[in-house]
Amino acid sequence: MIDLVTYRFRVGVFSGNSFAKSIKHQNRRRGTGSIFDYLDSCIDSRLLFYIFYVIFICHFSLITITYVGVSGLAFSRVTYDCRAFVPTYPVPNLCRCFTVYFFLYLANMYYLRNNYSFDGLYRFCQISIHKNLNCIFTGRTGNTLTGCIIWLFLMNGFLIVLVNPGIVNPGPSPIGVRVGNGNKLNVYFQNVQGLIPFGELNNAHPMIDTTKCLEVSTYLNEAKIDIAILNETWFKSSIADSEFLHPDRYKIFRSDRSKKTHPPDPSNPTRFRRNGGGVMIAVRADLDLTSKEVRLKYGAEILAVEFKTSTGIKFVVCTCYRVGTLGSANHEKIVESLKTLLRRRGLSKVFILGDFNLTGVSWSTLASSCPIEQSFVESFVDLGLQQCVLTPTHCKGKTLDLLLTNSVSNINDLMVGERDSACKSDHFPINFKINVKVGRRKPVRRMCYNFKTVNWERLNHELRHTNWDALLNGTEPEIGWKKFKDKLFNVTDKFVKKCSVKTDGQDPWFDSECYDAWRKKVRLHKERHKSDRAEIAFSLARKNFKNVVAQKMRETLNESDDSALITKKF
Repeated sequence: MIDLVTYRFRVGVFSGNSFAKSIKHQNRRRGTGSIFDYLDSCIDSRLLFYIFYVIFICHFSLITITYVGVSGLAFSRVTYDCRAFVPTYPVPNLCRCFTVYFFLYLANMYYLRNNYSFDGLYRFCQISIHKNLNCIFTGRTGNTLTGCIIWLFLMNGFLIVLVNPGIVNPGPSPIGVRVGNGNKLNVYFQNVQGLIPFGELNNAHPMIDTTKCLEVSTYLNEAKIDIAILNETWFKSSIADSEFLHPDRYKIFRSDRSKKTHPPDPSNPTRFRRNGGGVMIAVRADLDLTSKEVRLKYGAEILAVEFKTSTGIKFVVCTCYRVGTLGSANHEKIVESLKTLLRRRGLSKVFILGDFNLTGVSWSTLASSCPIEQSFVESFVDLGLQQCVLTPTHCKGKTLDLLLTNSVSNINDLMVGERDSACKSDHFPINFKINVKVGRRKPVRRMCYNFKTVNWERLNHELRHTNWDALLNGTEPEIGWKKFKDKLFNVTDKFVKKCSVKTDGQDPWFDSECYDAWRKKVRLHKERHKSDRAEIAFSLARKNFKNVVAQKMRETLNESDDSALITKKF
């Protein structure tokens, strides 16, 4: 005996259905069982069969197709090595595909609700359903089931296509991938022609050129430079790195001119300048990579830094400054240093930037009438280095600043800027990007004193009633300074609270007025070539920037009516 539901199912499947009858006739000829025997072994009820049909044949297939298309769009935003194997579909075609599938689904649901037949639309599945599944599609239960399925389908469609969380919020990026700015390091190079005034060259403790240093610092911040490479810094050992760039922003590697890096000519001691020169490489402190200086033999003004990413990729950025009057001995030292870099283990990418002063070289033909310059060109070719800068980098129309590399495919967006666009110099800036996956560390927060809510009367009372004579009399200057400093900080810690602030690395006196003056200078620089009047306006804007910066520095050190200044209260 069979129950009534099974009987109706068997009868409904084959009654009036030519497709099912043909299958039944073929099974009889082959001596196999009928199709309802197979269905009986797989399906326990009509409801389970319908759910199987909707979810696996229609619902999941549509979601899979849509997700593959959207994944293609998401992959196109970030560079991956496997992007060539992921199909990408334009947004209009993807929307049309989704719309067609959606309306086909609604039409199918309407057809099933009114005719209760799957035969004509899904014969490819070789499945037929009873024409009278009234118990599923009629009544309150059927309406609820149909509405839930449509709602589930619509919600998935909105999440995948319209909201698209894979693009709006891609989630944690792979290790070494920098989301937002792309997988590229932004590099800036320039011969800045001195960061100290020319009149301070012979001074053992020179003052820095505040205006030019601020121009370079602001440019690095505005252009989001990851690696800054400078030639002719003119720095000396008495100048600290923090006088130029804040250590929270950039990690600085320097090689100032000395007798070791720029040996004098014994036969003519006055031939070469003892002062000047100097090279520098500044690396952003928030880059998720390790950097260390590569020790090279002396005899040339050359500096190299080896980088290693979190994924284990190594590459070297090197800079070299060569005085144009140097001879074959300097050439041999530079070539020997470059060979040392290229022989390093596990290193496949080298990027060399510098002012080589090869004025007579034609880089299109790799030829020069000067024997020393031709020796440099031949050495570069022998080392497998390719020169990428083909446009003039000096105001006299010469290509003096070079970019040499053994990995040209990893260089993008190479551009030679306009004169004085970053700072005042007769050399043009060079910008390019290195294709390497580098992440960024989270900004470090530091503790500092909050002088806005301080009881100054109690603090000054504590300092006035301190027996300084008993504390400092009869002590050495160094010991006395330490005692004074410890006492001052103990009193400050007692009455002044600390707060956590984000480290931005910007000077405290560089406020919005300084930034506006710098932006005005940049805007007028772009218009300076239009007329002589525009050139004069740019010159005045640069002087105004210098005056505003000097005024802000004085206001910070001098007394003011601002109650937040420490100097006023102490």
